[in-house]
Amino acid sequence: MREGMWWSAMLLAACTGAPEPTSDEPVPVPVEAGDEAPSAEAGEAPAQQQGAGAKGAAVGYRLSAPHAGAHLMDVVATTTCPGSGELEWWMATWTPGSYVVRDYSGHVEDVRSENGRAEKTAKNRWRVQCDAGKKTELRYRLYGRTLSVRTNWIDEEKLILNGAATFIFPERVGGPLRVSLDGPWKDAATGLDPDGNLAWVAADVDELIDSPIMAGKLTRHRFTVRGVPHEIVHLGDVSAWDLERAHEDVVTLVKTQIDFWGEIPYERYVFLNAVVNTRGGLEHADSTLMMTFTDQMESDDQYVDWLGLVSHEFFHTWNVKRLRPDGLGPFDYEHEVYTTSLWVAEGLTSYYDDLLLVRAGLMSPEAWMDAMGENIGRVKERPGRHVRSLAESSWDAWIKFYRPDEQYKNSDVGYYRKGAMVGWVLDGMIRKATLNRRSLDDVLLEAWKRYPNGYSEAEFRGVVDDVAGRSLDDAMHAMIDEPGDVDLTPALDAFGMVLEPWEPREGGWLGIELDGADVRSVRRDGPAFNVLAVGDEIIAVEGRRMKGGAVAADLLKHSPGDKVELLVSREGLIRTIPFTLGEPVRERWGLMYEDVASPTEVAWRKSLFGMQ
Repeated sequence: MREGMWWSAMLLAACTGAPEPTSDEPVPVPVEAGDEAPSAEAGEAPAQQQGAGAKGAAVGYRLSAPHAGAHLMDVVATTTCPGSGELEWWMATWTPGSYVVRDYSGHVEDVRSENGRAEKTAKNRWRVQCDAGKKTELRYRLYGRTLSVRTNWIDEEKLILNGAATFIFPERVGGPLRVSLDGPWKDAATGLDPDGNLAWVAADVDELIDSPIMAGKLTRHRFTVRGVPHEIVHLGDVSAWDLERAHEDVVTLVKTQIDFWGEIPYERYVFLNAVVNTRGGLEHADSTLMMTFTDQMESDDQYVDWLGLVSHEFFHTWNVKRLRPDGLGPFDYEHEVYTTSLWVAEGLTSYYDDLLLVRAGLMSPEAWMDAMGENIGRVKERPGRHVRSLAESSWDAWIKFYRPDEQYKNSDVGYYRKGAMVGWVLDGMIRKATLNRRSLDDVLLEAWKRYPNGYSEAEFRGVVDDVAGRSLDDAMHAMIDEPGDVDLTPALDAFGMVLEPWEPREGGWLGIELDGADVRSVRRDGPAFNVLAVGDEIIAVEGRRMKGGAVAADLLKHSPGDKVELLVSREGLIRTIPFTLGEPVRERWGLMYEDVASPTEVAWRKSLFGMQ
């Protein structure tokens, strides 16, 4: 998942399918809705797998939506009752790639079998009585009205389903899982193998959870790379999109990433692009689900941002979905799984998403430098970088990253952005140690070969050392295991660049974020820390009544070092508080080329950007 897709960064104010031809060239193929071959009766578990054994039975799911306008879907799950005459069913509480417990069962209602209502045994578990050896059904209704890449949306025009948020599974599954869809949507797309008209089959629970389904008015484009079929599927209004350009650029990017890794680990890949005026992205083994805007191609910056999302999620096909930390598979879908290595899984992916756009010729090196400079600024302006290490941020993603509150910036540092910085520094250090014969690219490729079943943190760092030809343990410990700033000198020196702060905003600064006149957050490194509190209302500044945004505007008129007096309401009590305004934090930094770079620095820079 690409950072910044699911929540907007808080702003501190002045006071705050079918086989394709084997070719590397894109081959457009017209696609009609419902062009798959016929199969068995919709929603039934495949007959050859019906017998219940020690490993369980096959499962069939029939999805229908007679009340789609009310965001409801009816689900009938069919399997074979075990010999005990009792069957436990369970539902995932989270989805891989998004590390927070979401308790999807909260959107499930009226769970019952042919013998009556199911007995609830846990928040996400149900028990039913059934006839041993015979077919049994679990029926339930699903509510979906959360437009995100991790949840479900159900209405008469569009359908977006995620496996973890949709399916309830029997305790043991011993065969394929078949899904059929019936509703107002005439076309649907997913990474699953087709098994009939609007029907698909998954080999196991992992594949079904990992395969989102998108239905509605779809626009498709198919192409092949190295003989492997790929598809871009848009949901929604794409009238403002230059689809020819978008498709050509995605093909170029796909080729660049496949060339980077050297192999294709899937038999077919689908980009699901929901144009629904929100943003997000989540990786899957054979597909990705992305959300974007109708005007995403209105400007070059917006369009490159979308390409960066495509690049990020597609890079996850290798880094995360297959090359993964030990904790991220096999999955326990009912409980948190912990790892200190999200700086690799997400941070290094964030380093390469835009970098591979440069190598693909879809982004200029200068634009990449601007993006990295902004990334550095986002990390440096966060007080939490001195409180929590990168490894701790990864481990605590379940309770911090996906649940930001008013204290979040004071107490955490994002593993996406700081991880990308660490990747850049390691890249520079490896190139220096090997005289540019090897790089961070080689680390990922070597790890890909060594650890097909997952790596430990120590094992991944060992690969870094092996590729560099010397120990970088001290540097990695300082950047990953300890809180604090990342020393960017190795990267700056390697690539002949300098980091310069942009001029800070003008005006006085309290280190608070405001919602109108109400304090939303207080920075731990600002003048208001330990004085103002979240929830305070600033009534007046220097005796002048303030309303709404007037507080921020008034403080802009002052200068650092000025003394001001605030009239504040806290829990119904009025108090007067004197302050000395501080110097605003430098939130924006720029990467620039050195005025005079050595031939070595220029050569390494070109190597970084794929220009030689």
